[in-house]
Amino acid sequence: MGTDHSGTGILYHSAQNQKEEKEALTFTNIALEAITGSRAYGLTHANSDTDKMGIFVAPTVDIAGLDWNSSKESWSDAGPTGDDTTYHEIGKYVKLALKSNPTLIELLFMDSYESLSLEGKALLDIRSSFLYTEGIRNAYYGYAVAQHARVIREYPDHKPKMARHCLRISHQAIELLETGTCSPRLSNPEVYFDLDYMTLPDMDRTMSYALEKILTCESVLADKPDRDTVRDYLRDVRLNN
Repeated sequence: MGTDHSGTGILYHSAQNQKEEKEALTFTNIALEAITGSRAYGLTHANSDTDKMGIFVAPTVDIAGLDWNSSKESWSDAGPTGDDTTYHEIGKYVKLALKSNPTLIELLFMDSYESLSLEGKALLDIRSSFLYTEGIRNAYYGYAVAQHARVIREYPDHKPKMARHCLRISHQAIELLETGTCSPRLSNPEVYFDLDYMTLPDMDRTMSYALEKILTCESVLADKPDRDTVRDYLRDVRLNN
């Protein structure tokens, strides 16, 4: 069994277990997978790694069996060069997405996917069902404000990408709230790299303005997620696998 070292609920396994479990994730049971992180956002630099995230569908007979447990719901591999690859089983994925987990929500809005099965396409078709005002405000604000606090606390020894993450996740939240959709790929990456050269007061002002707007902008989203639609989707996946 793997060990959760991060508090994220993602289990990190031994190298041998990782190899065996990755081999079990055949192309036929990957619902979707995409390049994530800086390469998806358009924020690459000389030392950028390549991160990937995906969703897989476990056979229903396995999930209903005696040996299924939470250690099989996620697979994560931190590569030797810094490349991170993470897969979530569809059941775990939808539960976390219904809680507005920012990393999982943006996976539904990628510009392109390396793999996309019928189950993956059907999931994208109902992506609006996961979005609701309170969830997006609270989850995104909580993530962004934590990054902001860390930047302020550690400045000038902070990692520049933390400030970029704070601003990026804030803007993504605002876009979701105001339009009901988002594009993880940034049209103006220079705005985020400009943070690297700002004084602390200017950086703080820029991030704080975006954080405040998460809480105050108008929202076109529903008051609650559409759990019935998500439940029907997951039921169909289980019946067909």
